Amino acid sequence: MNTRYLFFLYYLLLCGSAFAKEKNDMLFSIVSDGKWGYIDNNGTEVIPPVFLSAGNFSEGLAPARLNGNYGYIDASGKFVIAEAYDYARPFSNGLALVYKNGKPFFIDHNGKKAFDLPYAAVTDFKYHCAIVTTTSERQGIINTKGALVLDTAYYCADSFRNGVLIVNKAREVPLFNTPDYGLVDSDGHWLVKTGKYREMMYAGNGLYRVSTKDETWTGFINNQGEKIAGCSDAQHYRTGYAFSEGLFLVYNNIINVPETFAGWADAKGKIVISNPSYIDGTDFKNNRAFAKISIKGYPGVAYLLIDKHGRRITDSTYDAVEDDFVNGYTLVKKNNKWGVIDTNGNYIITPQFGQLDARGITGNYLVTLSGQDNASWMIQPKYTLTAVPGNKTILTNMDYISWDGFENGLLACVKDGVVQYVDTTGRVVWKGMAQSKALQKLNIDYRQYRSTYGRTLPAYNTSLSSIPKGKLSLLIDSVSRDTFNSLYYGMRARVVNESKWDLELKVAFAYPIYVEALDADGEWKALTGYYDNEFICGNSFTDERLPVGQNWSFILPVYEGAYKTKMRVRFGDEEPVYSREFEGSINPGQFWRQLKDFPFGISFPR
Repeated sequence: MNTRYLFFLYYLLLCGSAFAKEKNDMLFSIVSDGKWGYIDNNGTEVIPPVFLSAGNFSEGLAPARLNGNYGYIDASGKFVIAEAYDYARPFSNGLALVYKNGKPFFIDHNGKKAFDLPYAAVTDFKYHCAIVTTTSERQGIINTKGALVLDTAYYCADSFRNGVLIVNKAREVPLFNTPDYGLVDSDGHWLVKTGKYREMMYAGNGLYRVSTKDETWTGFINNQGEKIAGCSDAQHYRTGYAFSEGLFLVYNNIINVPETFAGWADAKGKIVISNPSYIDGTDFKNNRAFAKISIKGYPGVAYLLIDKHGRRITDSTYDAVEDDFVNGYTLVKKNNKWGVIDTNGNYIITPQFGQLDARGITGNYLVTLSGQDNASWMIQPKYTLTAVPGNKTILTNMDYISWDGFENGLLACVKDGVVQYVDTTGRVVWKGMAQSKALQKLNIDYRQYRSTYGRTLPAYNTSLSSIPKGKLSLLIDSVSRDTFNSLYYGMRARVVNESKWDLELKVAFAYPIYVEALDADGEWKALTGYYDNEFICGNSFTDERLPVGQNWSFILPVYEGAYKTKMRVRFGDEEPVYSREFEGSINPGQFWRQLKDFPFGISFPR
């Protein structure tokens, strides 16, 4: 199985939220031979996999693309809102966010435009409001009628949590001004006005960690602005980032003195657990926390399980821990292996796993990583799913396990490149087909991200006829078919140096080669490349050289879509070289939609 295809498939499933759904829309997205459809909770195909792309069912409808544009289908698979959009999102609060020519707007269940949207960007509706962004990157909130309930004079620092949003007052030069945070609800009402806090972040349990602008108090407030816990500057403490079960971590914070761990404090900032041998700790969960101590020898530190009185629960020590108890269980590492303990320090699963997935324990299941294929372009882990109570292996050697976990008794996963659904016993209730080995054109609806893997290959001696002399040329063969990523038709492009000097080029991860297409306004748009406002570290650049009389060769994808247009290839940023124009077809979303897919290796010579 082609590993690049696997990562591409996983990323499409993640970015499309393919397996997420509302409780009232319990149809599960499936992918079989690259086509999308839906099954019910019994694994029965309700809508056959015929779509090139599809999204979640919500409010009885789902966005889907059969050809070049998106429309909305009902539970029978019939389009009830015509295929007229570059891209479409699921319905929320009676409205759906769609895009036409890259411009966002909302439609209702009849496909009628809800209101004018004079903004550069907008989020989906949540809590009956949406965050809008102006062309000057200022943000505000609109309601389901399109009216502003919070003026576009802020930067929204976080998404809505329980109907509450953190906002930062916008300045002319925000990076050079003191941040000024506040809290608003989904109706735009101020819960905590700006002017008081220079720091604010969500701390869980409906609380927010803040620091006052005058730097006299740091601690936790609720969404009404009431101080719940914290400490004053006079105490010379810095709080941790959560107030959990009545306690928070505190650190000695004295000017010109290295910061040290002080212990755990109560709501008034009084330290109630302290030990000079502790060098750090974790937040309390299920009346338990870990204290970190320094010990001689590798790994140099150890963790102790303690209660709220500071007493050790067990004599065992651990090399590393996950600082959260889930359903009364947490992860600990001993002798380079991970296991699971309960709140009394008893092993539920003895240390046996070498590597954890980032999720660790999710629900009542543990996700771990096993075999890896280091010969691939990227390390490809294999996933194992283990039931925590009972220590029973449910799944093993999986290519992917959905982050959504079990939903209504089913879990989406991928094995050997095939999407499947399993029940809580690991029994497969539906299984798709692998991607066909027959080459096809690449039919996508987003702009491809520049490749970030690979290595620089040496240039090849030029052996092509009719090459223009005295300059750098870009030759494209749009007729002959090569193979791109083992699954798609490809065309070969050659950058040929017949100038008087060697070409010296600074390369940041990838060579500056782009596939371009002519849009309806007669403007050339890149279908591949770095994204807008993307930061590129200067340390990532390498010096590459193409000697006179040699060439770099690239394999580029052959696209297919509903929009027929002129195409070309561009090499270079500051002084670009262009290929000849040729006929091609793409989908409208490729002009503007930025989705960081897993790279295919477009921009490395071979």
